[in-house]
Amino acid sequence: MYKKNIYLLILLFAISSLYAQVGINTDNPQQLFHVDGQKNNPTTGSPSADQQKDDVVITVDGRLGIGTIAPTEKLDVNGRARIRVTDSLKHSIASPLYVDENGLVGKAITYKIAASVPSTSVRVIHSENFNKGSREPLYAWNDKFPVPVNTLNIKADNFSYLIPEEGDYMLSSSIFTYATFAEEDSTSSKLLFIGYDLEIQKKGETKWTRVAGTRKTFHRIGNIINETISIPTAIVRLDAGSHVRLVVYRTRDKNGVLQGDPIENLYIGGLGQDQYKLNIKKL
Repeated sequence: MYKKNIYLLILLFAISSLYAQVGINTDNPQQLFHVDGQKNNPTTGSPSADQQKDDVVITVDGRLGIGTIAPTEKLDVNGRARIRVTDSLKHSIASPLYVDENGLVGKAITYKIAASVPSTSVRVIHSENFNKGSREPLYAWNDKFPVPVNTLNIKADNFSYLIPEEGDYMLSSSIFTYATFAEEDSTSSKLLFIGYDLEIQKKGETKWTRVAGTRKTFHRIGNIINETISIPTAIVRLDAGSHVRLVVYRTRDKNGVLQGDPIENLYIGGLGQDQYKLNIKKL
């Protein structure tokens, strides 16, 4: 009787080892638990990517794969997913979810923001160049005057900011403009047209591309104008090594003819105002 029990235990252990992997609709399970919905997997070897589309597996380390037999995360879905219950969360620190280029789902790192707030020193735009329609870039902070808030470790040269990380960025800006006109024109009804552009230069390129901008028409009442101009927000994809800058210029019409009338002086900043505020936020 004792020997019989020993033989029975040995047999049970042997059966357990033979069936360490469980397959449903398949005699060739690829993981600890494997369901082949369409019964279309081969009897030997691994199923093709197309054959895996109807498979569900659970691995020895607890990963669940749907549409794949080799899940790399706790839940790995190869296909479209739906969540039918979408009740609102009342928690004060609830966060949105994002999907990266590899399909991984997670919270975005929202603290990565570099906000450039230059000093109150005035940027003088050469009126002769401006009146001719040249594009005038605004000074950026440099190593001597670092970006005040800079969790992205953005670098700056004389006229642009260097993006250190690849990603999607939200760019926004405001610019303070102070312009003067010749005294003899102070009572005239002429107009001043100024364009304000937010531009990017992608890594490896020499050209600058406008991603956001606005045009302001100033009515010449008196001989001094001052106003803060906001540029619309832009969301762009940037590689590491790309540049961001702000430019001002006298605008042209559709035929390339300069608009408005020439000025005597143009300043960016002044009267206790910052030159501009440029916020660069990685999403």
